[in-house]
Amino acid sequence: MPHRGRLFCATLGLELTVEQGRVRFYEGNAPLLFVDELVGRLEGLVDELIDARDAAVHRAEEQARRAEDLPREIERLRAELERRPR
Repeated sequence: MPHRGRLFCATLGLELTVEQGRVRFYEGNAPLLFVDELVGRLEGLVDELIDARDAAVHRAEEQARRAEDLPREIERLRAELERRPR
């Protein structure tokens, strides 16, 4: 017997209905994603992870450059202190 326009499948423990010409499964009020929707979400997550990785690599490279320059900066500041009158 339909409930909220859906049929319950005891074997799966899910409700189902037809949406956009395709069978849509529900667990309670939550629709389970169609495969193309799931793939789209996963692609979006992968893109976000790649962007986050690239940003982290960029930050690490910038910090490495600064660390390489640090000994020269220390020497420059020491020399500047030596030139100042006491």
